Amino acid sequence: AVEKDANTAVELKNGSLVGGRKISVKHAMPRPPREKKSKPDQEGKKDDLTESKNDDKDNGLSGVEKPVSVPKEEEEKVLNKPKNSRKPVEIKKAALCNDAADEGGGSEKQKVARTVIFGGLINSAMAEDVHRQARDIGTVCSIKYPLSRNDLQQHGLLQDGCTSDASAVLYTSVKSARTSVAKLHKKEIGGGTVWARQLGGEGAKTQKWKLIVRNLPFKAKENEIGDAFSSAGPVWEVFIPQKSDTGLSKGFAFVKFTCKQDAENAIKKLNGSKFGSRLIAVDWAVPKKIFSSDANDAPASEEGNLFLKWK
Repeated sequence: AVEKDANTAVELKNGSLVGGRKISVKHAMPRPPREKKSKPDQEGKKDDLTESKNDDKDNGLSGVEKPVSVPKEEEEKVLNKPKNSRKPVEIKKAALCNDAADEGGGSEKQKVARTVIFGGLINSAMAEDVHRQARDIGTVCSIKYPLSRNDLQQHGLLQDGCTSDASAVLYTSVKSARTSVAKLHKKEIGGGTVWARQLGGEGAKTQKWKLIVRNLPFKAKENEIGDAFSSAGPVWEVFIPQKSDTGLSKGFAFVKFTCKQDAENAIKKLNGSKFGSRLIAVDWAVPKKIFSSDANDAPASEEGNLFLKWK
């Protein structure tokens, strides 16, 4: 195409209709060479640098970076941030017996497993009697008495039923600690009832070794249930839920052991056995929400579900 043809096309087609719409036809402007195109950009950058230097001089910040404006919300976050953001220090159970002489050796986990907490010590005379009987059971490294209420709360002992005053008795072996709990827990000594539990190890997880016993006679007593289940191993606690309006038994109970093996033995020996005039069902206790959902999903035709629906 030549310039003359382009001019003719502009004259003929500019302002004409195409598809019902009026079009505009003009000569295209030629592009500037790349060298010329980049020069204005560079000049603009130079101008920007010059302006920023001048601004720095005007603000008295020559040679120093200009302050950056921070949004108000971010500023409040920085101001409200706590000075000490470190994680809280975890209080270890071994702290109750760290300052005591220890002849048993072993790791920190073994040390807390060898420690027995005795609670419900109503006076120093009772405490002395309990500690004397504790020494008769096994070799004692040390005794820390009394423990502060803060110690009991920090280590979850209060929620397990331990009351002030309390003491920590460190044995040379885990076996002695277990035997001590089995013999002295719930025992009447010096006018009070002893509360005993291992500070750590398997014996500290009594909530985990918890069984539910269903279809009990409504007149069943805690000591009767404890005696029946002691054939499987030392029973740590028996609890019979009662109706709030009448105070009568709901027909089931919870039994806690100090180790998994004893709890498993109780299920094998006593599930389906006869207690009084009834056949009882013994199984691991589970949270109420899980139990309720399992009971609703179970088919009612199975004979075993008779016990699942007891509440």
